[in-house]
Amino acid sequence: MKPFAAAVLTVVTACAYYNAMWRAEQFAKEARRLEASGRPTEAAAAWARARDKAESVLARHPRSRWADDALVLRNEGIAGSGVCRASDTLLEEARKSVTEGALLERATLAAAVCALRSGNPRAVDDLLANVRSSRNAGRRSRAAFLSGEAAWARGEGSGALDWYARSDLPAAALARVRVFLALGRYEEMMGAVDKLARRTATAAAWGDLLAAVAQTAGPDTASQALERLLHRAWLPAAQRAGLLLADGDRLRAAGRMDAAAARYAIVQRLVPDSADGAAAATRLAPAGAAAPTPGPRGPDPDAILGRRNRDRP
Repeated sequence: MKPFAAAVLTVVTACAYYNAMWRAEQFAKEARRLEASGRPTEAAAAWARARDKAESVLARHPRSRWADDALVLRNEGIAGSGVCRASDTLLEEARKSVTEGALLERATLAAAVCALRSGNPRAVDDLLANVRSSRNAGRRSRAAFLSGEAAWARGEGSGALDWYARSDLPAAALARVRVFLALGRYEEMMGAVDKLARRTATAAAWGDLLAAVAQTAGPDTASQALERLLHRAWLPAAQRAGLLLADGDRLRAAGRMDAAAARYAIVQRLVPDSADGAAAATRLAPAGAAAPTPGPRGPDPDAILGRRNRDRP
């Protein structure tokens, strides 16, 4: 092959590799965003696409200088998409062949996720021993969260709470509330709710959590937890309204009609021209058309929403 033709082929091959890796990284980025948004099913699908694209890169460019990046990304896709049991050999291959520190930590985190998914939480501590002291805050925080998950899976409540407290992930803050709830430590649970409100989390995740609180500790406790969340955190009006409407429904089912009506009235104030606003109006109508007023008949809406939430769209 002539030198010019060889050079052109090299450039074309490098561009194809770069484009394929870029696509794989974009799928992984989308998967992480979906995970953070509390959409695990969609995140798993995005991880599967990242896994497949990284696998394609490895098949076509096995000796590229970026092959280790593709290898680790494939492992993260395996863990994120939940096909762990069929891929144990691939996971171990990456941990044995990758030497660069950051990539090795990422591969180890993927292996720890799969250990949890495969019902082997006792393997997690050995896997994460080094990553838990990583110089990278994100990976260190992820390792602490997974260590908490493993401890809880082993029935070690105190250990789980300790590891979750060391993680900055929103999922760790949610998990701490759930553990306190499961242990019946409701006062500490409320303190964890206050901390949760200062973390980035989704209304869907909060909604699931509040439903669990209501089922275990009762609707009044869930209602108090919601007030603390809304007082300290900011959410768009539509998301606040959805949480308040669900809270009103739980209170109404428990026979707490005045408290439920107060929630519905706040929903109407927040989103008067929405589906939730219409639903709140429908629920209020049987009890007497007038909406409850702040004060003796119900809580002050501004007190519930907090200053950060007032007059926000």
